Parts: sequence; structure tokens; C-alpha cells
Amino acid sequence: MADGNAKHNAYASIARGWANNDVTEASSWLMGLPAGSSKDSAISAFSYQVFEEDPSAATQWAESIGDANSRQSTVFSLLSRWERSDPAAAATAIQQSSLTPDQQNQLLQRGAH
Repeated sequence: MADGNAKHNAYASIARGWANNDVTEASSWLMGLPAGSSKDSAISAFSYQVFEEDPSAATQWAESIGDANSRQSTVFSLLSRWERSDPAAAATAIQQSSLTPDQQNQLLQRGAH
């Protein structure tokens, strides 16, 4: 299957569904996927799905997205959600993230208000 929208959507759907049933098996499947935009889509979907149960793990998975723009977008979004629900825990993750200093400051300043 070519690395197109249909494949991206299929991988994302599989990752979301599997994350609901067996995070460990879904993680193993993700690690075995070949690098590329479809894997990135699957990791992003998986990260969002597991966020409520484990924001730290979700963020770590998002950090493994290969495409820099997709990675930054997903990490920023997850950390933004985390910052709203648990600012203290999120602050450490924000400072350790791959986000640019400006993005980190934006999130940290939001939490200071």
C-alpha cells in the first residue's frame, strides 16, 4: 500500500482501536512499522488515544514521530492539554520536550496564569 491518505487513515484507525484494547500490543506494532508518514500518523493517533490514561507515555510516543512538523504539532497539542489538567507535571515534560524555546515558553506562561 502506497504511503497515501488511505494508508495514513487506516494506520491511525488501527492504532486508536488497538490502544483502547491492548496498549502493549499496539506499542509493539507501532515499533515494527517502517519509518514514514503512515507510521507518524499511527503514532500521533495512538498518542492522543492513550493521553487520558498516561500523558507522559503519550508525549514520549509523540516525540518519536519522524516528521519534525508533525512531531512538533502533536507534542505541542498534547503538552497543552496536559498543562491545562496538571500544570506542575506538564511543566517538567514541557522543559524536556523537543519543542522550540518559544513554544515551551508559550506553554509555561499559559500555566503561570
